[in-house]
Parts: sequence; C-alpha cells; structure tokens
Amino acid sequence: MAEQNPPSEERRPISLEGKIGIGLALAGLLGAGAIMVAPQQVWIGWSLIGVAVVGLVLLFVHHVSNAVASPRSPVPKRQMAMPVAETAFLTALGAAALALIAAGIRYKWTAVIAAILALIAVGADFVDRQWFSIPTIIQRPLGEDSARMEVVSWQFAWNNQNPSQYIANMYTANNGKHDAIGVRNVQIMVLTPTLLTDDALDVYYILTKAELTLNKSKPKGRIHPGPVGIGSLWFSAFSEPQLSDQQKTDINSGKIIPYALSTMQYKDDYISSDEFIYTESCAYHLPDGAIHNCDRGNNVSYISN
Repeated sequence: MAEQNPPSEERRPISLEGKIGIGLALAGLLGAGAIMVAPQQVWIGWSLIGVAVVGLVLLFVHHVSNAVASPRSPVPKRQMAMPVAETAFLTALGAAALALIAAGIRYKWTAVIAAILALIAVGADFVDRQWFSIPTIIQRPLGEDSARMEVVSWQFAWNNQNPSQYIANMYTANNGKHDAIGVRNVQIMVLTPTLLTDDALDVYYILTKAELTLNKSKPKGRIHPGPVGIGSLWFSAFSEPQLSDQQKTDINSGKIIPYALSTMQYKDDYISSDEFIYTESCAYHLPDGAIHNCDRGNNVSYISN
C-alpha cells in the first residue's frame, strides 16, 4: 500500500536555471570577497562586470524565447508563494550587486551602470514569473491512502418541478482512506446526437475546472470515508430550462444522448498546500434505461496544482 508523506517532508527540486542563477550569484559573492582581500587586483572587478553583462544577455534571451513560445498549459494566472530557493537566489543576487557597486567605487560608473541594468532585468523577470507567468500544470496519480470522492450512483430523469427540463442526479461517497476536505464541484449536462469522443470530453473538463477556478462558492467541510449516507454528498446537472417538444421526443427516442459530467475538487491532510485532488466523473443515458460510464472511464482521480 502506497505511503504518503506530510507536506513538510516533501522535497522540491531546484531547476537547472535556478542552479545556474545561484552559482553565478555565489561567484559574485566570491568576487566581492576577493576585492576586499586584494583591492589592487583590477581584473576581479572587470570579471564581475563581465558576469553581470553575460547574465543580462542570457536573461534577456531566455525571457524573449519564453514570451514568444506557445504556453503548454492554459491555466488561470495566479500568485505563487516564493520558494526557499527563489529567496536564496535573490539574496545572493543582491549581494553580488553590492559587490559590483563596490567595484564601481574604484572603476567609476561603469560597474555601477552594469549592476543597475542587471538588477532591473532580474527584477523584471522575477516579477513576471511571480505574478504574470503561466505555471505548468503538474499532474500525478492519486495514492491508495488518499481521500477519493466518487460518484457511486446516477439517476437520469425529467425534472418533476419543470417537465421541460432533463436532469441527472449524482450521488457521491468518499471511497478513500482519509477525509475529503473542502469539496467543491461543478457539473454540466451535454445533449448530443452522437457519442462523445475522449477529446471532446477533455474540452468539457477543461471548462469545468476553469469554472471551479472562477467560482468562489463556499466549499463543503469534511466528507468522511464510508458508503453513501455517511457524510456523503449529492448534486444535480441540468439541461437548459425549456427544451422544445422535438428535443424531448429525441431524448426519449435516443436521437439525443444526455451526458452528465462532474468535476470535484478537494484536499486531504497529506497533500501540499498548493495542490488539489480532482475527480472527473462521466456517464450517459440511453432510452432503454441503461446508464453507461464514458469510455474514458468514470471517477478518474488525480492530484494536480
């Protein structure tokens, strides 16, 4: 059985760019110390200026190449917490900038101008990555010991309160090992004359996740593990309020197939603060009364940021 570590024990890797940046900043610190030890060595100051210029050029090239590239993951922009590696990089970079300014005292304004340009470039890049960049979606499988919300029962019917509206009731339960915390859900009904492909379903799930991001509805509390009725949750997907007589006839005859799709977002006590558990559920109804799970699978659960 898979084990999950608490968030405090997770190790997050430093990217190659981060390692290079920290290395260059530490080289600046080394140069600053060398200037204090041997101020008569002119080549030390010019080396620091060269590092700043090269770093500025590489940073500009990197920023432009990322700006013109197509985003891999079209997710909403959001503010991200600054990791320890980012803090260490900026601290070391500031120290390197002070070293350049110290060199500028000896070599007039040449090093000072280079340091100011480097600071502006790095600061602009940091602001862009921190508040305006499009983060990459990281998705990983859900462990066996996690919370796992699932739709365990479907009910397709005409709405008793509005006979011109078709509905799908979804009854859920936590079939995992831990409490599901802060459950939020979005569900939609799709009326289609043909069976939906996996690619088409993926588009609908992108829309439901986007609505979860925009919708600030209050999440449910804790859903304890157990069968339906023990801390369970149910919700409904609706067609448009007033279907035409022809649409009603086509649904009853099977010419139009009603699909119900749901996306649930929640946490448990063992995933990190910037991650959520998602469960995507899908089923469709045929006129013979049979309810089928979508070909892509029902109750597909995963962890994502």
